[in-house]
Amino acid sequence: MLDLSYDGNLAITAGLRGAPTAVWLDKIDITTGERLRVYEKSVEHGQVFLHSARFDHDAKSVVFLQDTETLRAWLHRPS
Repeated sequence: MLDLSYDGNLAITAGLRGAPTAVWLDKIDITTGERLRVYEKSVEHGQVFLHSARFDHDAKSVVFLQDTETLRAWLHRPS
């Protein structure tokens, strides 16, 4: 999964581990290549699914669908 901010300065990527027993979102600064984990969830029993992740209009947060919940991860840009 990959999404780019409207201005093209940031990317959001997702990863998973296991069956999947863990999911995460990483923000990537396109200019510097800096990667920052902005969300992570793991479960001991069962599975966790990340269906979609998209930047909001001003790239201050990422809205994502995990299992049956719509969630938001706020991003903090360096000044």
